Amino acid sequence: MKKIVIIGMGNMGSAVHDQLHFFDQFDVVGCNRHSDTKAELYDADIAIIAVKPQSARELFESFSGIFEHKLVLSIMAGVTLHRLSVLSGAKKVVRCMPNLGVKLGKGVTGWIACEDVSDSEKDVVKKILGVMGLEVELKTEEDIDRIAAISGSGPAYFFYLTELLTQKAVKLGFDPDMAEKIAKQTLVGSVELLLQGNKSTEEWRASVTSKGGTTQAAFGHMTNHNFDTIFFDALDAAIARAKELNA
Repeated sequence: MKKIVIIGMGNMGSAVHDQLHFFDQFDVVGCNRHSDTKAELYDADIAIIAVKPQSARELFESFSGIFEHKLVLSIMAGVTLHRLSVLSGAKKVVRCMPNLGVKLGKGVTGWIACEDVSDSEKDVVKKILGVMGLEVELKTEEDIDRIAAISGSGPAYFFYLTELLTQKAVKLGFDPDMAEKIAKQTLVGSVELLLQGNKSTEEWRASVTSKGGTTQAAFGHMTNHNFDTIFFDALDAAIARAKELNA
């Protein structure tokens, strides 16, 4: 049984720990305190780094030499494979971009491994990340920036849409609590329909959009105001920021 040590038990580190904890192929230990981490790391096979990026240098300096022969997975934003290898001293490093859905085992995690990670080690990475939802092996580190904008930030876009639906419902006279329930259930029901897999998103949208109806009127307004361009520009802004964080 391989031992995994998760360093950093904040929101994402705790989410990863909670999902892996019940997977019987791994012995999983979560650490926050320096003394606990050092003791657990010595016999660990895999280290998952979940601290804030600005804490990376201090962390690796504190455990100099310990990571050299371990498989190191990082979920730190903006820390490239090269920098991760230099800071940790590890030859086998993997960069991961999970999203909030991993808390429920329904997340998306894009990842890329350095050349020294073997195929069998990649299979282990797939098992680890697959426990948390969909794992996507990427071809380049630029793809990490791209998936950060799509799935990494993606939950926030859905939350924002739910906020807007709620706010509009309140303005139209609905009780705030009921307005929020309506908006949330609308989103939940729509997602469940998508997950049935028997129709594409475009087909589902078309099934709601009757000719001359209210939904068509809403989409006509969006089209006239270049909603798709605004949204794509927002995604491009997220990608640009991800690249800045890598610098």
